Amino acid sequence: MGDFVLTGSAQFDLIAGIMQTLAGRAGRVELLPLSAAELAATELSPKDLHTALFQGGYPALYDRELSPPDWFANYMATYLERDVRQLIAVRDLSQFQTFVKMCAARSGQLLNLRSLGADCGITSVTAKQWLSVL
Repeated sequence: MGDFVLTGSAQFDLIAGIMQTLAGRAGRVELLPLSAAELAATELSPKDLHTALFQGGYPALYDRELSPPDWFANYMATYLERDVRQLIAVRDLSQFQTFVKMCAARSGQLLNLRSLGADCGITSVTAKQWLSVL
């Protein structure tokens, strides 16, 4: 037997094909975005609140010269539009993109699945299913 360290994002189709749970034989670490304290310790803290909110805490935006709009667009394309879309079998990508945008626009509000679904052209059941995956 050997020791292995595997890193990277989850590949849902690969995970679905694994028969063993690896319970007790595997460790898992979820990495969170960089905290304000971590950024301050490296002198990479954003200069103001607007920049901090716009840039977020993803490490790639601090250790490489990347444009936040470009990085987030690529994140959306690879994670949401490919991985999540496959997981929940979304047929209409533009409708799913609208759903994600409407969820973002409703941040901090009470969730009304019927209203959210109606605004996206989907049922409240579909909205609940899509939201559970996000």
